[in-house]
Amino acid sequence: MELITCFLLLVSSIARGQSNFVEISRQVGSRKGYWSPWNYWTACSRTCGGGVTFRTRYCLHGNSLTDLSHCQGDSREYSLCNTEICPDGSLDFRRVQCSMYDTVDQYGIVRHWIPVGGTDDSCLLSCEKQLNNIQRLSRNFGIVVDGTPCSANTQRGVCIQGQCRTVGCNNQLDSILQLDSCGVCGGSNNSCGTFKGTFTITLAGEELYHYYEVVTFQPGTRNITVEEESEVNYLALSVGNAYYLNGDWDIHRPSTFTAAGAVFTYDRRRDGYERIWSLGPINTVVQISVIVRAKDPIVLYEFYLPPVLSKGTADKSNQSSSSISNSFVPNTVDVRESSESEPLNKPDISKNGLKHLEQLTKNVTAPQRKISEQYETFNKTRNPHHRENTAKRLSKTERRELCGNCEKPKGKVRNFCLSDFVVRAIVLDRSIIRDMTRYDVQILQTFTNKVMLFSREYFWVPNICNCPRLKIEREYIIMGNRVESPSTRENLLMIGPDKMVLRWKQEKFDLWNNIQSTSSTKCSKILRKEQRKARNKRTP
Repeated sequence: MELITCFLLLVSSIARGQSNFVEISRQVGSRKGYWSPWNYWTACSRTCGGGVTFRTRYCLHGNSLTDLSHCQGDSREYSLCNTEICPDGSLDFRRVQCSMYDTVDQYGIVRHWIPVGGTDDSCLLSCEKQLNNIQRLSRNFGIVVDGTPCSANTQRGVCIQGQCRTVGCNNQLDSILQLDSCGVCGGSNNSCGTFKGTFTITLAGEELYHYYEVVTFQPGTRNITVEEESEVNYLALSVGNAYYLNGDWDIHRPSTFTAAGAVFTYDRRRDGYERIWSLGPINTVVQISVIVRAKDPIVLYEFYLPPVLSKGTADKSNQSSSSISNSFVPNTVDVRESSESEPLNKPDISKNGLKHLEQLTKNVTAPQRKISEQYETFNKTRNPHHRENTAKRLSKTERRELCGNCEKPKGKVRNFCLSDFVVRAIVLDRSIIRDMTRYDVQILQTFTNKVMLFSREYFWVPNICNCPRLKIEREYIIMGNRVESPSTRENLLMIGPDKMVLRWKQEKFDLWNNIQSTSSTKCSKILRKEQRKARNKRTP
């Protein structure tokens, strides 16, 4: 009867796949136990991308289970499985796990949980969901599924039972072997060519708001890194005619995704710095573009190619650059792209193309405006993310002495017609940068936009006097113009001292709709009047 009971408990423990074992009898004395044969391997925890399987064994003494301390070694053995890359377009594994907790609120809106990066414990499932335009809720759902990468920034470590375990390039757990930059396991980076390039282009104002091709990566390319530092430009990635990142003017959040048979990581900081990178290798052509919203964009890139492709790339690069190294192993090629790049096909500015805009109006050519001296106080540092936030907010006394009273512009229709954008937006954050104030806003609705706008934008005010007075978490009607910073040559969305900012009131919705619907006729008259004034000023 005891043997039957032992057998049933053993079968039950195996079926559950648990590591806690049922102790039938504890042997007292110095005699050691012995291990049972290994059980079958469990099902893989993932279907692709590198899962984990395990098998167990039991410490026995005689015909019964005994305490694990009586046997030397581990009772569970882990191994990697299904290590092939997931198909293109597959969701990040952490995102899949977070989505298991998606809910539908009382209004029928699905609230999606998405991964949160930067947590201290890389094997915890930390997710967040958007509650409204401002608030987010973060939650820890325990440890991740076995086989989840420890971090989006590494593919050489997986989580097992809540602990990060290193994985060698030989797909063995706890191995220290690593791929070199050429993709050779345990190699020394001497079997491929290294290429570094800088993309620059000089554009006129009418050439902005296009996708421009930066670089095309050929199949076999490894260790791809692309960086861009502007606050207003965005990188985009496409394979063939399909965009995997920031296509059709739809800007993505930082994420990990699969394209061209490789895993790519997209990172973007609050200061605008962007980075795309992948260990590769890619199995088809990948194109990197830049959405240019400010003049003179600069994009840096680096990649590695095997010998055959390296020679071809070096030969091709020599046709347009005189600073190319002819050596191969090791080979570093510096390429500076020509400034005669043609824009890619620009997506139509439509409601479908601009998913965040509720209303769109026809573009009206605005009179050319010169940037005034008060706009020229922008920090002259070339790299935006190096700008120091050293300015202190003024006290009430300092504000009265230096700023005086905030003047309130008049004339809604005139302001409407002379503005490059009129939007309804909610203020999310406020920062003082040198002698300017920067507002992080969420655009809820546009009444006119002669410039391309995204759902999240930075609006600038050329003072630190809190004029106009914008409070965080409040909605406003905001008018402004696109101006060029003379130091960085970036296009800034500026709320000048002559621009109107009004607190949003739902009962005024019909008023703004009426101004928008009649703007074509009224604005043409106002613009002609402004042009006559400008001509009269130039006439002595």
